[in-house]
Parts: sequence; structure tokens; C-alpha cells
Amino acid sequence: LKPEKLDVSSGKLDTRVGAIGGKTGRAVRIPFRLLGAADELFKTMFGEAELYKLAYRKAAKELGGRGDIKSRAAQIVKEARGDTGQHLDLVQAVGESKLQRTFQQDPGTLAQGLMRIVNNHPSLQVIAPFIKTPANITRATIGRSPAGFVSAFKKAYDYRQGRATRGEVIDSFARPLVGTAIMAGVGGLAAQGLMTGAGPSDERQKRMLKDAGWQPYSLVIPTAEGKTYVPYSRFQPVSNLLGFVADMVEAKNSKDKEDLFSKGLVSIGENILDDSYLKGVSSFIEAASDPDRFLPSYLANVAGSVVPNVIARGAQALDPTLRDTSPEEKG
Repeated sequence: LKPEKLDVSSGKLDTRVGAIGGKTGRAVRIPFRLLGAADELFKTMFGEAELYKLAYRKAAKELGGRGDIKSRAAQIVKEARGDTGQHLDLVQAVGESKLQRTFQQDPGTLAQGLMRIVNNHPSLQVIAPFIKTPANITRATIGRSPAGFVSAFKKAYDYRQGRATRGEVIDSFARPLVGTAIMAGVGGLAAQGLMTGAGPSDERQKRMLKDAGWQPYSLVIPTAEGKTYVPYSRFQPVSNLLGFVADMVEAKNSKDKEDLFSKGLVSIGENILDDSYLKGVSSFIEAASDPDRFLPSYLANVAGSVVPNVIARGAQALDPTLRDTSPEEKG
């Protein structure tokens, strides 16, 4: 239960992550060390919350809901942190929670199969560099949607059969309840024009909106100068739920009255496949389905990804000429 120590001076990360040695290699791998430190920070925060929650539940069960539950919970926490081997079930549950809250748990049979394929064929990493985290985020998104009630009722059945605890049932229902409540609130915001979805399906209309300052999948904040758009696409895993509801509201209010079912399928694809960690997969599918339109840009993006972005930024910084890269207006 102790926080995992991250010794950035030991060279452990350098040995694992790359072949560039010396100070140059350590400088290149600074983002990896920062990500590792951020992971450990969130694991510690979430682990502490889970530890006290489970300790309180265990104390309440031991005392039958009577007595000084708070003091007994504090004692359980102290015992679990010791080396006496007490409360191993609690320690294991906290460890699993740390992985779940940082999307590092076992991603399931399908994702594991895909990971093995990519590991056996390294060239596929260009198309799908990340699998484990996206799979876990997708599972978390489904678990926080109305579809999550299916698993919640299964957990309730397990509780009746003695295979689950009351606290596990409460947690399994809490996730879809909170997610559904958020979706309902978001629907009201989208109906008032305070949240955007993917926008019109017609690319020409979408480009016209973007030229006017509109942005997809964003919160709309009215200001004295007009409107400010704040993207919510990185607020995972809730952002996928927000985007889906905003798309459904847009479909309902659209003039051509698009079919809600087909719009829903498109929305699921855009909210999941359009995320940065699955952009390679969606781009590859586009290039394969319509090579005349998408293959040149896909190959250019793949080739550009080989060159470190820092080189392009450095070239811009050293360029003494101020360049306007906006498209020319056609008369």
C-alpha cells in the first residue's frame, strides 16, 4: 500500500525505454519520466481513497453498523499498512483499484489477442501503437453509460448468490447512475446550444462552420466578444458519453432529420476511433476504404511521424520569416 518510488537517477527507465545513451538519451526520455511520475501520483491518490472506503465498509460489517466505526476503520488501515499480513483481501482490492483508475488493468481477452499480434508483428505498431489503455477506457465508458446497468444487475445477482459483497453491488450501480445523470444534464446543455457534437455530416457545411469559429465536441461559453469553445474530448472516459449525447441532440434538431440510429453509429465511431490513441487505426481504415481520397494523406502522416516533431518546431523557431499558412480566399 506504500506509494511506489520513482527513482529518476537510477537509470532504470533509460534501460527499459530506449537505446539512446548519455545525456541526450535522458533528455529525450524526459516525457516518459514525467508520465511515470504522474501515474504514481494518481495511483497514490486513488489508492488512498479506495483504502479508506474499503476499511470503513469492513469496520461497519465487523461492528454490525454499531459502535465507533470510524476508529475501527482507522485501525484497519493501520493494520493493512503493516507487515503483519492482515487484511490481504483489502490490500489486493486496493492494488486492483489503482490499476483500474489509471486504465492499466487486464484489458480483456480480445485486447490481449490484439496486443500479441502487434508484438509479433512490430510493423503494426504504426497503425495501432496503443491497445491496452484505449481498450480499458472504452470499457470504462460503457460501464458509465446506461449499458453499465447490465453488469450492475449481474453483480446484484452474484450478491444474492453469495459471490459478491454489498459494497461491490453499490459501486457497480453507482457508475452507470452517475454516467446516466451526466448524460441527462449534457442533453439539456446541448439543446440550449451550449455544447457541440460532431456537427453536420456534410463536409462543406462543417468547413463553413469551422471558418466562422465553430469547433466540434466543445463546450460553448458565451462572451461579450461572441462565443468561446472549450474542447472536452480529452476528459476521458466521460467525454465519449458527452459527445454521444451532443450528437443525438444535433441529429434531433437537424433540418434533414437524419436517422438517429445511423447517427448514433457514426457518433460511436467518431467518439472512440477519433481519439488520439486510436487515430492511427481510424486513418488506416479510411485509407483502406477510400485510397484515392485518403491514402496520400495517410502515407504523408506516417512519413511525418517518423521525423520527431521537435525538429519541425525547431525549424519554425529558427526561421526568421513570419509566414501566414492560412488558405487563400477564392474570389
